[in-house]
Amino acid sequence: MIGPVQLMMIGFRGDRIPREVHDVVCSLMRDESCVHVLDMWSVAMRPDRTMRELTDSDLARTWSGTPGRLLSRLITEAGAEASLTSEPATDDNGLFIAGRIGSLRQQMPAGSGVLILLVEHVWAIPLGGVVSRCHGFPVTDGWVGSTALEHLGLDPGATGPL
Repeated sequence: MIGPVQLMMIGFRGDRIPREVHDVVCSLMRDESCVHVLDMWSVAMRPDRTMRELTDSDLARTWSGTPGRLLSRLITEAGAEASLTSEPATDDNGLFIAGRIGSLRQQMPAGSGVLILLVEHVWAIPLGGVVSRCHGFPVTDGWVGSTALEHLGLDPGATGPL
């Protein structure tokens, strides 16, 4: 059984993935107890708005497979854009509601790079099984931004337990 899968696009100025981000992603790839990085791909948007794959990135060299093998197909093959931007639907585990994902080309500023991760939420597999057996269903889900966390008195930059 595969857990809920999330597509993350993280942008940066220039065409280099910052070392700190590289180190954290490498750590996630080594410790798959919470998430499993299914694929990673990095691309740059040139000033003339053409895109190029960042095959020379340190992260691409660290990846054990072919970087972007799944993601490039997901993003570029016929019908993929429609599936990414279709109406929200529940994932197979009954936990997350799939949302719309905009066009990479439209979202990236010229002169920037993006790290794209396809991440399986391994931690959610047991919960998804129970939710499914109990005929549960998602009502909503989403990310809570730093402003809302600060309003609750939580420090988004803090690490460790509350």
